[in-house]
Amino acid sequence: MKFNILTPSLPVKMARNTGLDVRLKVIGRVRDGRQVAVDAWARFQNTSNALFPGWLVPESAMETQLLRRDLDRVVVKFSTDPELDQQLQGEKVFLESLDGHPGFPSVAYSGQALAEHSTYEYYTITRESPFLVMPFYEGKSLESFELKDWREGRLPRREEVAQLGVGIMPQMAEHLADLHDKGIVHRDVKPNNALFNEKTGALILLDFGRANWLTAEARQDTGTFGFYPPELQASGLTREDVRTDIYGYGATCFTLLTGEMGINFGLKLDPFKLTRVEYLFIGQNKVFADYYRALRGFSNKSAEELLQRLNMPAALKETTLGRYIVSLFHPAFDRRPANMRQVAEIMRQAGGELLVHELNLPAA
Repeated sequence: MKFNILTPSLPVKMARNTGLDVRLKVIGRVRDGRQVAVDAWARFQNTSNALFPGWLVPESAMETQLLRRDLDRVVVKFSTDPELDQQLQGEKVFLESLDGHPGFPSVAYSGQALAEHSTYEYYTITRESPFLVMPFYEGKSLESFELKDWREGRLPRREEVAQLGVGIMPQMAEHLADLHDKGIVHRDVKPNNALFNEKTGALILLDFGRANWLTAEARQDTGTFGFYPPELQASGLTREDVRTDIYGYGATCFTLLTGEMGINFGLKLDPFKLTRVEYLFIGQNKVFADYYRALRGFSNKSAEELLQRLNMPAALKETTLGRYIVSLFHPAFDRRPANMRQVAEIMRQAGGELLVHELNLPAA
């Protein structure tokens, strides 16, 4: 997908005085008068909307020598399609209702900028595209912390398990519990929708484009394949429920702990291992539907039965944490826990037990 910002570049004099790239695009001003300058050449990948790094540059930069370290870094999120405009506006509403919570982004400014984008090679539109300006958060996507040593038959290092079991996973659950207390369900919980800062130990939950109010009529769109529950694929919900997030959270913890792409209970169809050619031949929508239909076939199984069939390392299956997270992504809606605060408490306790008692972990 192509996306070009058709706005004036940063003035040469201002770029020289700040040490910024002259190619930065000026798209607007925040409330205190600083200009929003976006690096249109450094778009972040793997995001549903167009996401760019940027800077807040004061007017005084035209006359005063400033350095990058004196400027506030930001992230600017654009809507790339008229059909996504409402999604981005909704995200703004949810984030503003959460403003001040350290576990969620804040919105510094929102507006519109002239942009050119296309979804097909020969189809391009130019329009006023809405955008959000948010602080830049240091950290790495949770995908970076997946324990992949199991694949080579090795135990992960103690420090890696400590980050997950004591820091990342309980903190993510606590943020989601706070979100639910505000009456909001995220609906797209997955590893690359959270950042973890190893220096500070802080976790930020991102991307509220698919969020909804718990009291609202259920949305018909789904989250990310493998991380949304079977009832969303079947469109059986009439009201949103926290167990959508609990499923996504459980699937996220499974992926972090095992390094596996997705949950599989010994299904003959493993969509996480199909090649692109196979996807095209079978049809992506059919693959997704078949996978979730197969998952629903396990709805009458106990968590213990699911655990035995699960593609999880045997050493993890024997731990309190391994046994518990299976209940979080149970295919049956009513067999999952329904209180994220309680989930957070159990995860914090189980994570500590995993680290201290249950695995013979090597040191760094």
